[in-house]
Amino acid sequence: MSFFSVIKNSWKFFKKNWYKLTLYQLVSALGLSLFLWYITSAVREKMDIVTELNPQLQEALSALGTQEVLDVDTEVLNSLNDATSQIILLTIVLIIGGFVIYSILEGLVWKNVLGVGKKYLLGFSGVTALFTVFLLLLLYFPSKNYVVSGVLAFVLISWMHASYVKLSKERLLEALVPGFKNVLKSGVILFLGLGFIALALTIGGIVLGSYTWAAVLAVVAIEICLFLKVVLSHWIGRLPGS
Repeated sequence: MSFFSVIKNSWKFFKKNWYKLTLYQLVSALGLSLFLWYITSAVREKMDIVTELNPQLQEALSALGTQEVLDVDTEVLNSLNDATSQIILLTIVLIIGGFVIYSILEGLVWKNVLGVGKKYLLGFSGVTALFTVFLLLLLYFPSKNYVVSGVLAFVLISWMHASYVKLSKERLLEALVPGFKNVLKSGVILFLGLGFIALALTIGGIVLGSYTWAAVLAVVAIEICLFLKVVLSHWIGRLPGS
């Protein structure tokens, strides 16, 4: 099937299911954004507390003799320990909560794009969990070359999206090996999607200098990315009615 036919058939499917797909995609984007904003804001707040307390702690330590280190202001130490513990807890909540919300909301988007049953969500969560581990390892063992790290992350996400599509008609283990061509196709779609999002934010936030325009154009970019998901599902070979 030619790429022109893929676009044509994808557009027919998209127009027919636009309302439902858009509803799920906007709920997913809004839900994830609000969750990430809330947790990251809480982490920044605790980090500010640590930053404020650190000079006080250093000053107290420098004023004390070696034998008196254990008698450092208890209130400062307790506040520092509490803030550090909360940062660790919030980081755990960020990872686990982000995974759960993404698996449910984004899983529903892909489920409707692919036209499959509810069991798909279990496989979707499994694929997401595996690639989440890979991405976390990539963050934990970063390459000294940021370009290499970025390329590896891009490949992993492309691979994950290809597996989402293959999961619609294959078992989990088979879907995890979607094939080089399908990963490449997914990479093309991901690149286009990221490009449209970056363009929307650049035009709205920098060129026009308006948060309102940035939000409007971001919604347009989300719609384009949604259509690209339909294109990917058809390009790899899974679209209802194809």
